[in-house]
Amino acid sequence: MASEEHQILVNKLALALERRGNITIQAIDLAGAPQHFDPKYRDLPLPSTREGSIPDLEGMDANGVAHLGEAETDMNADNLDDQLKNFSNWAMTNTDPPTPIPLHVIVPKRIWPEMKSRIRDMGLGDKMDSGDIAVWYA
Repeated sequence: MASEEHQILVNKLALALERRGNITIQAIDLAGAPQHFDPKYRDLPLPSTREGSIPDLEGMDANGVAHLGEAETDMNADNLDDQLKNFSNWAMTNTDPPTPIPLHVIVPKRIWPEMKSRIRDMGLGDKMDSGDIAVWYA
């Protein structure tokens, strides 16, 4: 089960994406803790699973581009690198060519600089620079 801090971050990211990114949240992983989420998210389905991974949320912008969201609270999580690599490579296969799906990662402010460095160290800095990966903090 996800921690309270994790679930609060997922909710904050969902709200921020709707407010600032004009992204409609279509699926969210409540992980058995609906009390940490805005009521409008509590009846949404789980996000899609690919290659055994499920993001914390999925949304769609006004141009029909899908977006993924992931909250991270621990830079030492066993699956951190795998999740970042996997989710940052998802694409919309119903477009020609396939449209990259932007990944929004939210972390506590205390680890925000470390997360940005980690993404660059993983060779994904170009995706951050292009906006295909956005790192948020709360």
